[in-house]
Amino acid sequence: MGKIVPGRPIRYGHAVGLLGGLYVQTTWQKASGRDEIASWYHLNSYLTVKPHEFFLSYLTYGSKACSFHTRKNLCLLWLKYFFAADVRRDSPRRDDVGRLLWRAHMESIYTGIRDRPGILDNPAVPFEERYFVKGWIRFVQHLANINFPTTEKISQSLSDKGLPLCSPLGAKWCKVRQLPLVKRAFVKKIILLGRVTEGRARSMAPDILRSLDAELR
Repeated sequence: MGKIVPGRPIRYGHAVGLLGGLYVQTTWQKASGRDEIASWYHLNSYLTVKPHEFFLSYLTYGSKACSFHTRKNLCLLWLKYFFAADVRRDSPRRDDVGRLLWRAHMESIYTGIRDRPGILDNPAVPFEERYFVKGWIRFVQHLANINFPTTEKISQSLSDKGLPLCSPLGAKWCKVRQLPLVKRAFVKKIILLGRVTEGRARSMAPDILRSLDAELR
């Protein structure tokens, strides 16, 4: 996918362009053990496995690709990104491509939640981790709203600074208080983001990004 629909010229890293954020997130989930937590691996399958299936259909059938998938609305959003990001085509402005990717990305998450409504509330998972994934979704929605760059370099910096390398949060081997200072502060804010009302979350998310951006600088 990265070779054909990167969405922008490739200059570094694993050569996946705007798909770098998905690469970094999937790598972090596996490294931290979150690929073993149902909420994470279920949603991630909608962000990686299903788009890849859509992509393979796109290579074979082009504009008719979504005729072969049950999640047609989701497929069509990814198809719009593929057409815009395809290096074999003339693409629109970079911002347009990024917004198309974010729209498909967020619809993938929300489709996954609609398909399994209780997936984020498994009582077997410590409450810190449950609120963390909810807060992370809200934070990522803010990144989508502002068309945050999704290249590997930027995504890796955000991941390295803010995301915990253990799971699940709340387990005896993964206490929030034991995280490094910057990660501890960021994780606490994300957990709180997952606990507040939707309206409060929308006002909190920009401040969280600004505080993390200060650390990135």
